[in-house]
Amino acid sequence: MAARLTGKDLLGPVVIFVGAALVIAALALPFYLVGTLKKAPTDTDVTIVAPTVSADSSVNPMPATILNPCSMNTAKPEVDEAHLTRQQRLLVTKPANSDVLTYQSGSTILIDQIKTAAGTQTLDQSNAYAGCPAPLVTAAVDMLTVNRKTGRPSTASGGQSQLQVEPSLPGQPAKAIQIKDRQGQQYRFPFGTKKSNDYTFYDLDTRTNNPLKYVDSSDISGVNVYHFTQQVPDVDLTTINGEGFEPPRGTLLQKPASWYGPVPRGTDPKQELTSHLWETTTRDVWVDPDSGTIINMREHVTQYFKFADLPDNAPAALKDFKLTNLDGTFAYNQETQQTLASSAKKSMDRIHLWGRLMPIVFGVIGLIALVLGIWLTLRPQPERAQPTDDDGPSDLGAIWGEESPPPAGPETPDGPTTDRVPLFPDQSAATTQQFAVPQPGTEPGPDVAGQPDDRTRAMPAMDNPTAPQQVPPQQFPQQPSSEPQTHGHHEWAPPNQQSQPDQWGWSEPPRADPRRVDPPQND
Repeated sequence: MAARLTGKDLLGPVVIFVGAALVIAALALPFYLVGTLKKAPTDTDVTIVAPTVSADSSVNPMPATILNPCSMNTAKPEVDEAHLTRQQRLLVTKPANSDVLTYQSGSTILIDQIKTAAGTQTLDQSNAYAGCPAPLVTAAVDMLTVNRKTGRPSTASGGQSQLQVEPSLPGQPAKAIQIKDRQGQQYRFPFGTKKSNDYTFYDLDTRTNNPLKYVDSSDISGVNVYHFTQQVPDVDLTTINGEGFEPPRGTLLQKPASWYGPVPRGTDPKQELTSHLWETTTRDVWVDPDSGTIINMREHVTQYFKFADLPDNAPAALKDFKLTNLDGTFAYNQETQQTLASSAKKSMDRIHLWGRLMPIVFGVIGLIALVLGIWLTLRPQPERAQPTDDDGPSDLGAIWGEESPPPAGPETPDGPTTDRVPLFPDQSAATTQQFAVPQPGTEPGPDVAGQPDDRTRAMPAMDNPTAPQQVPPQQFPQQPSSEPQTHGHHEWAPPNQQSQPDQWGWSEPPRADPRRVDPPQND
């Protein structure tokens, strides 16, 4: 019969199995699980605040210049110093799945303060359309579906690429424009961004995609970042909606020549001249290369009106004329940079945990388990009695640690015997007595002291196994006692004295002496 396996025998293989599983997990985590974690999070909801700053980083409360919209109805345009703030809320909306997500970006440019000929004004931000000048400069809502790994547009299969421009005046309907040829990065970069000049960035204002150039690396709020720069060329904003569409509101002016300023010689001051709004931008982007999160962005935006449809022989003063509409540098404030840096760290903490730390932990524990399991399997085992086919049923008690019954004695012609354990350990030093088994149908009774009972006799041995057989006498030690004892009957024990075992090995409780008469009890 094969040897039975115990818990100790199975411990080694089980430890080897666990160790192998941990080693396999350590090898698979960096390739499988980390790949699923390197995706743009779907719970993004962040507000980005970018006020205007001085181009040379000097302190200037009015670092931007803007065409005062109130001067559109006056005799001359007025360009004033101002402090502007671009605010953007970026969140994730539908469609979104394991491969793509859709960003919804609502952005505005507001005038905080403006320095006019009448003095410095602080505008009320609670009503974007109130007063003149009103706080609102521009407003738009952009929706773009991107690949969650690369951050590039993914408009196939129901993806979104739509820009909705808010009206400049209340009560006017907002117009939605479909942008079909959007390319490049815009709201994030790919995981594992490289120090490369191969990236492009989409400029939403001009609807153009332009290359980025790697500059250097630095540190922002404890995050290592790559610095890229981009130059967006001058674009006529009246053409960005494409052929067959009206120019965006505020990109085209038709005013008398005298309104623009001094009229060149040979030009009729009353002649109506048309001007288009142009824009150029210099953009600097700081990106966390691990998560692709944009930590900081600095944009120097220049918008100006320029005469259109001039004849070839027009004066050079008209050809070179520019009227500033907006000139300012927008940069993320410190709070925004810290929020974005914290988001990037949180995103990468999960990747570092399951891509670096846990594989190392699993690998070390797995190797230790493998070595331990091999040692437990190959170590010398103590000798164990091997069961045979003649041993009868399996000893389940031994498997579960229970006590086994005593083994059977040696075989005899009449069957197996059981070893008897003497009642008294030292039989050699004690006197013994013989006793006989009573005949069936008779009762033992008292006999004369020292004389055997006539109703008892030894049972003869017979060859017939069914006949009564001679029972070997048993040896019992003589018990010391202060009172004489007889055999075949019980002697009355003195009061308050324990009786002694008789020849049958039985002890009886003390009996009252019949010759003793107790005095009457008084109640």
